[in-house]
Amino acid sequence: MSRRPNPQPTPLANKQRELETKAAKLQADLQNTRQFLSKAPEMKAQVQKREQQELVTRYQRPQRVEGPADIRFDFRKNTPPSRRVTLRKERSKAPILTFLLMLIFSAVVFYACRVFLGK
Repeated sequence: MSRRPNPQPTPLANKQRELETKAAKLQADLQNTRQFLSKAPEMKAQVQKREQQELVTRYQRPQRVEGPADIRFDFRKNTPPSRRVTLRKERSKAPILTFLLMLIFSAVVFYACRVFLGK
């Protein structure tokens, strides 16, 4: 009596295969983490060195040359002087005009009320 092999895997075999793939994935992640941790001090040193270089280059400015300015680069020399910029309050007469019109309107309303309602 020979037995035929079972062509369908059992749920227990499926679960075991799943666990094996998870274990392999965890091993790969663990290996990647170990490699990163071994390289971390070198990376940190490189980042600190780069930051120090940026600070040095940022605060190193060339010295100014003392002496007269070069007249070849004076672009405003031949242009006419610009007109003085007026302030907004100086340009706008609307607030005064509005106030005067309000006074005139109130005087007309007062006069109309006195004449027509005062009888």
